[in-house]
Amino acid sequence: MLRKATKSADVVVVGAGVAGCSAFYGLAKRNRNTAQRGAPSDFKPMLLDAMSPMSLTSARGSFQYRNWWPNPGEETMMRLVSRSIDLMDDYAEEIDLNRNGYLFATRHEAQVAVFRAQAVRHAALGGGSFREHEGSISSYNPSTKAIDRLDGCDLILGSDSVAEAFPSLADSGAVAALHVRRAGSLNPFKMGNYQLTKATEYCPKAQVLRGKMTDVHATGGRISGITVAMDNGDKHFVATNRLVLAPGPMLQQTLDLLMKKNLLAACFPVHHELHARVVFDDPKRIMARTAPLTFDMDPIGHLPFGPEEMIENDALAHAVFPGGVHVRPYGDDKALAVWTYDTTFVEPVFPIQKILDPRYGEICMRGLTRLFPQMSSYLQDPHVLASIQVAAPPPLAIDAPKVDGGYYCKMPDNIPLIGAFAESVDGLYFQAAMSGVGLMSSAASGELLAATVMGDVQYQDSATPLPFASYADALSPNRFQDSSYLESIAGMQTSGQM
Repeated sequence: MLRKATKSADVVVVGAGVAGCSAFYGLAKRNRNTAQRGAPSDFKPMLLDAMSPMSLTSARGSFQYRNWWPNPGEETMMRLVSRSIDLMDDYAEEIDLNRNGYLFATRHEAQVAVFRAQAVRHAALGGGSFREHEGSISSYNPSTKAIDRLDGCDLILGSDSVAEAFPSLADSGAVAALHVRRAGSLNPFKMGNYQLTKATEYCPKAQVLRGKMTDVHATGGRISGITVAMDNGDKHFVATNRLVLAPGPMLQQTLDLLMKKNLLAACFPVHHELHARVVFDDPKRIMARTAPLTFDMDPIGHLPFGPEEMIENDALAHAVFPGGVHVRPYGDDKALAVWTYDTTFVEPVFPIQKILDPRYGEICMRGLTRLFPQMSSYLQDPHVLASIQVAAPPPLAIDAPKVDGGYYCKMPDNIPLIGAFAESVDGLYFQAAMSGVGLMSSAASGELLAATVMGDVQYQDSATPLPFASYADALSPNRFQDSSYLESIAGMQTSGQM
């Protein structure tokens, strides 16, 4: 039974993943600031999700961030994520933000020129100084704390120098490694908790509600409220004239609902790619706790199999794989690996174990042995092998699955949707299609979303430019109304995370 307006909110944010939590926090923070300037202080935002905050795809990523966007066409993301890191640095200790970096390794001399060109461009875009090292680098600091604020990148040349800086790569055959310094990892659960705690501190009337949005309502061309189904079967009408959609991989279903209700005059082409990961036991601690996220940038080709491991007609032994497998420490005695070698568009299915390659963990580990030959022994270790098996999906799995993941939800240009869309009813906003960069961009994304929703972007000291002035338009959903823009992205290759 539908109850009449038992609840109301100034803004409802639907979706409590990293995008929704950051939108909720951004709204509360902005209104705290406006209240300090004399505006009313009784602002009431609501965060709505059928699941607990940060419990779906946001809980199954690699939890990394970087200001490394060195390729043409990535300028918008460079600015967005750099702003986000600026903001996260202010509460780095609250979210376990480190500055361990990203490390790109190669065994091919030809790749060195690519590294160098990318690093030069990165520096020109404001990413920090580019430094080259050759010969002894005994004073090199391979990892830093966020408080050190180190930026730029270091190109380490020569296998001996690479091994000196990163001993775990001593047998890798790497002739060069590019270490991006304003990068690292953070704790997404602490990030979500920090944002929700601060949101309720800034806005005492803020509310987090457990329920599923089943309908959207509009009156006179403007959002008027939503219907929410509760776990106990009750339905509530929540009155609001501003609705923020941050549904993660449920974006397509949400768009379908809006189209059905004639609340959206045009739809977006939404794509999804599987983003899996494996957390495996690392008893030798090959990945030191401060090791950077390390990428093998060379094509892997056929996976390495020993003669005793070969199984007749094993298709895996004959498959060809690209480069890009990467790994980082995950606590004291585990490591986390990701390899998005299959970029086929898929429909989201949960739990992903239903569609995940049952040998995904093995594939990642075999791929990693090119860069870390010492990991080969793990393929003979029953305890490690047990940790990389794709478990039966819950509730059959006894422990949390070690091989899991989520989806890259993306637009054709691989750039998030943040803001209002002119082809929709008034009061509707998006913070969606984050394409695997939701965590690292969250602080700045929520800031931009809040400024757009509140319509007070004009308030700013005239001597200080708006922090999001350089990327707001590029992230706006309205870019898909521009025919010349659509022509410019036709045929764009956007596989994997940007």
